[in-house]
Amino acid sequence: MIEPVYTEANHTVYHGDMCAIVPQLEMVDHCLTDLPFHEYTHRGARTRSANTGTDHDGTSGVLIDFASIDDLQVRICLGLIGMQLKRWFVASMDWRHLRDLEEIPPIGFRKWLRHGSWLKTDPAPQFTGTEPGTGWESICIMHADRGGHKRWNGGGHPATYIGPTEKRGQYRTQKPEWLIGKWIVQFTDPGDLVLDPFCGGGTVAAMCKKLGRRSISIDRSRRAVDLTIARLQATYEAPIVLPEPKRRQDVLDFAA
Repeated sequence: MIEPVYTEANHTVYHGDMCAIVPQLEMVDHCLTDLPFHEYTHRGARTRSANTGTDHDGTSGVLIDFASIDDLQVRICLGLIGMQLKRWFVASMDWRHLRDLEEIPPIGFRKWLRHGSWLKTDPAPQFTGTEPGTGWESICIMHADRGGHKRWNGGGHPATYIGPTEKRGQYRTQKPEWLIGKWIVQFTDPGDLVLDPFCGGGTVAAMCKKLGRRSISIDRSRRAVDLTIARLQATYEAPIVLPEPKRRQDVLDFAA
């Protein structure tokens, strides 16, 4: 039995491999997370100063400094999550992994539901200038195979989220609070238990606490775990209505 490294009212943090920790957990209502990328994405990810080997803060010029994950590992992880899940699974995910899941959903999940997207209004440019940059991320949306009807709070809202990236985060690829807050409001209810098995910078845990949900966070990185604990300790419950993020004027919006 792996014990949590931090516990406070309604929030728990584990340090270790999710494959060893998730099976020992109680059933959770939802899983909101940010999976590691495909190896192909890791090889090409650089910051502006990657050629010098350092970023503006003196850290590595590599944008993604955690391990990649392959299709089989994704399927194993999601199968373990599906065994403990009651309702929604929502995750930012490399489109290469998502493509595989669309054809054959993992164990514990219903048929494929939605391939959502986050359109970034301030994406990193393609620093080489030799080709277009990537301004979006895929979002995988599935539901646990527990019978009954699917239910969410988003009405007819499309699975498209338009807004800025997180510029002040202390963790590489940290997701912005407005995005995670939207997921929490749309897919979960107050008091629900939310699992984040790849917690990174702790945005899911922090927003769960702010919006009155319970959370379980897991990560193999001690730095990620420490950041998540620090954010929980600095966050207070303050349910709010999240405003729509402002769009930059130079972003083409063909729906307008």
